[in-house]
Amino acid sequence: MCRIPCDEDIKTIIFAIPDEKSPRPDGYTSKFYKSTWHILKKDICTVIHDFFQSGKLLHSLPDVINAAQSAFIQGRTILRDILITQDLVRLYTRKCVSPRCLIKVDLRKAYDSIEWKSVHQMLELIERVMEHPGFSYHPLCMQLKMTHLMFADDLLLFCKGDIKSVTILMEAFKVFTATTGLTISSEKSDIYMNGVVSDEAKAILDVTGFKRGVLPFKYLWVCISHKKLSKIDCNILVDKMLARFRGWNKRKLSYSARLVLVKAVLVTIYTY
Repeated sequence: MCRIPCDEDIKTIIFAIPDEKSPRPDGYTSKFYKSTWHILKKDICTVIHDFFQSGKLLHSLPDVINAAQSAFIQGRTILRDILITQDLVRLYTRKCVSPRCLIKVDLRKAYDSIEWKSVHQMLELIERVMEHPGFSYHPLCMQLKMTHLMFADDLLLFCKGDIKSVTILMEAFKVFTATTGLTISSEKSDIYMNGVVSDEAKAILDVTGFKRGVLPFKYLWVCISHKKLSKIDCNILVDKMLARFRGWNKRKLSYSARLVLVKAVLVTIYTY
């Protein structure tokens, strides 16, 4: 955004929205705003101008968006989730560790098929889980009181590796799916456990209906492993960068233009 939109910009955008579409689930479609534009124009433009001039969005986002949701907010990046997940699985192949459980959830429907109110409800349900007397945190998440990480529809859940804690998590999801229709794809969801005795592990798999995952796995397009990433694990990043380079070679770019591309494109590939 290089400038505040003028009244004509606002009108162009509103009139470009299909008549049956609504900017939010309040019952007013874009057709309503188009047909009453001669009445509402001043109020709508004033509100939008105030929104951009006051910077309310930048100041309110950190308070509105859950701390477990990374990126799209200053100071948060997708890399944060990847590094946290990498640290959490570091001990997942060692013996004699306390029971721990990580659930990689695949949501059956896309995010844009439900209201954001429903997504917020899911976060509230997960947070309510923490107050349940039978729930125990993942050993490495206890101090932070962290139960999940979320980026768009990529969701990871963490808890102690016992049947009680996992059952409480799944019960919260049942309430959520019953009210929103957003369900878990069991065949694409995995559960990773360590320090859990075989009988307990079998009971957890039966309760969730998920298959037991094996490290490494992909999260946010990055390989998550219990050991240090090798050159092969980083090939996906290298391949993406090389693909960008090949396209630039066909252009006659100055040194400064190439520098801008490196900062604007290659760095974002690493970050996102």
